Amino acid sequence: DAGMSEIRVKSVDVSRALAKSTKVKTEAARAYALAAKDDSNRMAPFLTGALRQSGQVKAANGKAELSWGGGGVRYARPQYYAQSGWQYTTAGTGPRWFDKAKASRAAAWLRAAKIIVRSGFNG
Repeated sequence: DAGMSEIRVKSVDVSRALAKSTKVKTEAARAYALAAKDDSNRMAPFLTGALRQSGQVKAANGKAELSWGGGGVRYARPQYYAQSGWQYTTAGTGPRWFDKAKASRAAAWLRAAKIIVRSGFNG
């Protein structure tokens, strides 16, 4: 057509968009892991509280990691994988606390992450 002009793009800098995308993914993963930590801690054994306090969330590069056992709490792993026969003084607590919490609360964790994604994380 006589009235049409052509535009060619040689390069597009998408680094800011990608950086924001990674930041949103990281914050969504952090929100998921923090919600998981809160719910899981309610099911973690509680004698002195040190095990629950050792729960940590680390988030970077679009991913998050949730772990227990830092700060000198070396018994987190044996407690998590404990076989039957252990006695817990706090009702509703015991081994595999993350798995138990996930079975009943994973949908809520996902909602926490989706809130961050929908907001675009303007932080």
